[in-house]
Amino acid sequence: MFTYNGGVSVIYLLLSLMYYNAHLRSADLNLTPVEEFETATYIYNNLILTFVGIVVIIAGVILYLLNPMLTFLGCSFYGLSGVLFPIVGKRREKLFQKKSGMCRSWSLGWVQKRER
Repeated sequence: MFTYNGGVSVIYLLLSLMYYNAHLRSADLNLTPVEEFETATYIYNNLILTFVGIVVIIAGVILYLLNPMLTFLGCSFYGLSGVLFPIVGKRREKLFQKKSGMCRSWSLGWVQKRER
């Protein structure tokens, strides 16, 4: 369990570092403003998953010290991602609408806001 959770944390940390590197080199990569925004928000998404993996490791160690039979309960902390992603997603969508002036249409995707 600790090997798996450590691997999950390291992989998502590496992904966030790669997105951070791409964000720093956005001019060299000729990223559009939308792509720059996506890159910046993917950094946060991957850091959340890194954090959740570390929390699961810590919970597993604590539960193992309390009673080795309870170690598997540490994996229930992966449910944190189900709580954190909707919060980050709503904030991300509001920031995107504010920066780009676009809004989400369920049939068309992201479209320019119409003035009424």
